[in-house]
Amino acid sequence: MSTVAAIQGSTWAVISYDSQVTEDSGRTYTLPRGMEKVCQNKGYVLGVAGDFRAVNVVAHVFDPPSPPIKRGHDLDVFMSAKFVPSLRGCFEKSFYAKDGEQGSLLIVVVNGVIYEIGGNYDCLRDDSGLYAIGSGSAYALGSLFESESEKRTLKNAKDRAESALHIASTLDSGTGEPVRILVQHWTP
Repeated sequence: MSTVAAIQGSTWAVISYDSQVTEDSGRTYTLPRGMEKVCQNKGYVLGVAGDFRAVNVVAHVFDPPSPPIKRGHDLDVFMSAKFVPSLRGCFEKSFYAKDGEQGSLLIVVVNGVIYEIGGNYDCLRDDSGLYAIGSGSAYALGSLFESESEKRTLKNAKDRAESALHIASTLDSGTGEPVRILVQHWTP
């Protein structure tokens, strides 16, 4: 599968991810730059764990709606009422989703705010500001929580997110190096 982890800051979000794809047969691929599990698309950062088809769709087919400039409740409503239906429609038109579900988990960052979207299109944020999806998510999330006593600065978050992915790639056969990091800043 794969692992994607993220840390929420006050006006930024850090997302880290691995570069391995493992087929059902057990064959592994190391993804080159430009073909990654996390992409930027019209102001969004979209990270996918699960079927690589979902990565193809969000990176090359999905035309996301323009988000509001605000954060908070308005952005939460927008994600549930506009973004998720748009994503679902795109997955269905691309023959990826069926019966109202799809086979991947997503971490979506917009306006510096992290959302997790499940296989049934539920959209949520966690009060901890720590996220991980994919086959190595338990290892990555455990690492993020273990180091939570440290002050949450951008530099610290980048180091923690990278370390969490290195741990996941060591302990989870579906996660592999190299680890990559992306940061999204929000300026009001």
